[in-house]
Amino acid sequence: MERKRTVTFQPEGLRAEIGEDESVLTASRRCGVQIESLCNGRGRCGKCLIRIEGGKATDPTRFETLALSEREIGSGIRLACQTYPISDLVVHVLAAPSATGSKILTWGLELQIEIDPYIKTVSIELNKPTLKDQRSDAERLRSALKTSSIDMHLLRHIPRLLREKDWKITATIYGREIIDVSAEGLGEAYGAAVDVGTTTIVVYLIDLASGKVLAVESDYNAQIPYGEDVISRITYASREKDGLAVLQRLVIGTINKLLDEVSKRAKIEKERIYEVVCSGNTIMMSILLGIDPSFIATAPYVPPDTSSIVVKAREIGVDINSGGYLRTIPSISGYVGADVVSDILVSGMHKREAISLLIDIGTNGEVVLGNRSRMFSASCAAGPALEGAEIKFGMRGMAGAIEKVAIDPESFEVFYKTIGGVRARGICGSGLVDVLASMAIAGIIDQTGKMKLNQQQSQGNAQEFVLVKANETEIGKDITITQRDIRNLQLAKAAIFTGCSLLMKKMRIKPKDIANVYIAGAFGNYIDPMSAMVVGMFPDVPMERIKTIGNGAGFGARLALLSRRKSKEAQDIASKIKYLELSGEEDFQKEFLKALNIPHAERSLFPTATRIIESKGKERPIMQ
Repeated sequence: MERKRTVTFQPEGLRAEIGEDESVLTASRRCGVQIESLCNGRGRCGKCLIRIEGGKATDPTRFETLALSEREIGSGIRLACQTYPISDLVVHVLAAPSATGSKILTWGLELQIEIDPYIKTVSIELNKPTLKDQRSDAERLRSALKTSSIDMHLLRHIPRLLREKDWKITATIYGREIIDVSAEGLGEAYGAAVDVGTTTIVVYLIDLASGKVLAVESDYNAQIPYGEDVISRITYASREKDGLAVLQRLVIGTINKLLDEVSKRAKIEKERIYEVVCSGNTIMMSILLGIDPSFIATAPYVPPDTSSIVVKAREIGVDINSGGYLRTIPSISGYVGADVVSDILVSGMHKREAISLLIDIGTNGEVVLGNRSRMFSASCAAGPALEGAEIKFGMRGMAGAIEKVAIDPESFEVFYKTIGGVRARGICGSGLVDVLASMAIAGIIDQTGKMKLNQQQSQGNAQEFVLVKANETEIGKDITITQRDIRNLQLAKAAIFTGCSLLMKKMRIKPKDIANVYIAGAFGNYIDPMSAMVVGMFPDVPMERIKTIGNGAGFGARLALLSRRKSKEAQDIASKIKYLELSGEEDFQKEFLKALNIPHAERSLFPTATRIIESKGKERPIMQ
């Protein structure tokens, strides 16, 4: 019989029993303790930090010796996913995901539209029944409102409601269905647009009459402890018992929490929210609806559904009016989702003759190229480096994260800015791109990304460049960039540009032919476009052509919530775009290898970036 071990988590004091072949990370999930694990327990990200305060555990693994110093291991610091109990354990959690002080993208482009939502309110006085008019209450209501059905939950209360209101009512209608009845004059109707991101979730509460955003709230997706990227989520959903149900419950729990918060902030009743429109990648949309996304992860990468799905919100546990609906924006493919359709809807690139490029950089990367005549899309497996995973001192965009960096090319002095203006704790995605660009300009790395020996500081066996000295940091140790960090960033930026270059080949155009470059996504909106161009992530185009569109996913959902015409546009966009599977392209490997260089092996593609690097930044500074 397998012996069970008890793991006690401090400071919460929560406990869980696990077997000797189960990790401390598994124990944390069992009792609801949140530990940051961007790689879903594979030992790759080095973020699930704990300190053993009592009991015995297995020896440190190879992953731990790579991620932690001898001093840290000696003081009892371990990775939760690599630590297995030999006896009962008491551990202190050092890394719990939190949105406090975080930089979560909520703004987006404001567009003028004609407000015409699916939700309508109608005030009416019904003829009272008589001996000569004995129609049923439901028929009387349907006939007066010219509708075809009544929500079943509402129908149970219709006889009492009509008589209590003396037949003077305000009905709320969705399409041709009556979903609510209230007293005459109480016709307020609200909706919510939701950006269901892999990392963060944003909820916008909207007045359906005026189109005004009444409140916005955001938080980290509660699924994060089960993996940073969508593949980790798919793995958990498909391999763990009730894995899909667990992930669905977590994402809906986050949405409900945010719906509570926006309702309280706007001082409205949640019963007055009648529709929720959600946008996100295809995997997140599938999990939200409780649909198995497993087969997206294996060739030929087929999604369960890409259409706009409409369900009663109560069917999946979303807490709004009992008759209300949840609707999803349509997706394009397994890896180009509703969030990208929303981005396109907001950008308006689908209406223009000029060729536009859309780059959405979040946990995954997607690119779209085209105009009103034709559009192509692709998914770029950039990996989690730009979210701070697999980077030694990488972190999300929260207080203490270095978000801007410049390095003096002569003295190598580092200038930086942190989120919140507090002492540095690590470095987030926008700062990492600045670092890569600044190191290239200063000559600290060459075109291949290799650190030059005379500008390196050796720390143990690793070669690292010090960004912030220990006495200036919150964590009490040097914040550095390693050669491995640089390689991971090169892989990420090369993946994104390879997507761009293969789409340009497909349309037989050059960077000079691109009239607009739209940047969307959580990470993309904080990045310095010049830094991204210098490292070869974005095409070399004039800076004035690059435009950020903010939270395209959330604002696209808002457009679809407020306008039936925009909802139809979203469906047209999804059906029109052709998806290009990059891994199946003959030139993929060749283009990717060339894109690994900084900015690129073919420097003629990056004349501006090349001039900046060769002039050591004198031609155009990275940081103003």
